[in-house]
Amino acid sequence: MNMNKRIFEKLKSILENRWFSRLVGNLTPILPISKIRRNILLNKIEISKGKEYLSSYPYKGVLNLTDACNLRCRFCEIHYVFQKYPIQYKNFINLRILKGYYPLLSRMKSLAFYGATGEPLLNPNSSDIIRFLKNKNPEIFLSVNTNGLLLTDRNIRAMVEVGFDGVLISIHSASKKAYQYLVGGNYDNLIKNIGKLAKEKNEQAKEKPRVGLTFALSKLNAKDAIKYPELGKKLKVDYININHYYDVRNQLSEEISFYFSPKEGNEILQKVYNKAKEIGIKIVPSLPPFLPEDYDRNTNLLAEYNKQIIKKNWCFDPFTTLKFKGCAEHPNSQYVTVCNRILLLRINYEKYDFKDLHKDIWNHPTMLYIRSTVNESPYNPICSFCRNRMTSAIRCLSNPLYRELRDKAVEEFFKSVKANYQIPKINGIETLENNPYE
Repeated sequence: MNMNKRIFEKLKSILENRWFSRLVGNLTPILPISKIRRNILLNKIEISKGKEYLSSYPYKGVLNLTDACNLRCRFCEIHYVFQKYPIQYKNFINLRILKGYYPLLSRMKSLAFYGATGEPLLNPNSSDIIRFLKNKNPEIFLSVNTNGLLLTDRNIRAMVEVGFDGVLISIHSASKKAYQYLVGGNYDNLIKNIGKLAKEKNEQAKEKPRVGLTFALSKLNAKDAIKYPELGKKLKVDYININHYYDVRNQLSEEISFYFSPKEGNEILQKVYNKAKEIGIKIVPSLPPFLPEDYDRNTNLLAEYNKQIIKKNWCFDPFTTLKFKGCAEHPNSQYVTVCNRILLLRINYEKYDFKDLHKDIWNHPTMLYIRSTVNESPYNPICSFCRNRMTSAIRCLSNPLYRELRDKAVEEFFKSVKANYQIPKINGIETLENNPYE
């Protein structure tokens, strides 16, 4: 039994006690704790009772501030999206829209600015949004994943002054040459921006935001990977993050992924971790994310997938998490989901009246269906796809097969929703029928 399931089962046994649950439920509104903590407690009680329609609110979230980007990284799927949808909309979120969303954000413990193919800091309203959210709710943990080229003086000042929590900068190389080939940005300006952020923190005597560098290991940047910990040390960041590049529809050959030669990739990864330990810089994750070496391109991946060996770990995302993700192909719109496997709804924030987000979005029938079928068999099609032990390997070893299986699962998911639930007609909110990026 995995750790999440053990913890859940223990919590469930406590909360399922009728008298204890009733006592805590009655006391929750008046407990001398913050609104966020009360919401989390109520959320756990409702999960333990197996509720689908939740009185509690999401306490983890993602908000995509725009789906536009100032770069065209060779490894990014932005090239496919732009080819599929030649007309693009920036869809900058502003304070007026943010205030419409705020009833669903107000009880969040953490909110991240990232998602899809957008660069959050390209949004000219980003510093105003940062200040608004932190001033309204100082408890919220705000973070951003950014390419770092738009860390302007204004953004930096806002982040440091309000105690913005985390900045993760995608750099993907420890050398200027490899960076410019993979990312295409101005490497010297990026290094200057990271220095300016460190300087502002020092001048204001602030520890936040914690700054990290992220690096997707591939055969194109493997030669300077060992220098990556040294770069982090030189730039005085709080940590470095390393993961593996996996193939998507972009401008690169599939052969650059170490999923096709995992032993070689794992050896390089171990050297990077050894170097980080040697020079004393924190590296995330704490243990190397080694690639599985028991599958390769000659494995009959579909046959292995069809064995339907299902991982039975507990997933809480449909109960705890809400994501507003980029929608570059429709004006004034965002996609809404609870995880990265499927997009559930599309909201047009100029047409929707924002009168009851809790009911219209958080307790929409798609949400009820996924909650009722995420942790118990028979799982819904997309959760069954996600739980298949072969899904992660297929995603990397045969991305076309991964997309085919995922898109089929998405279509089956929506067919099941519509067969079992009455979908309300809500102006400005559309239930999807398939994956818009298939």
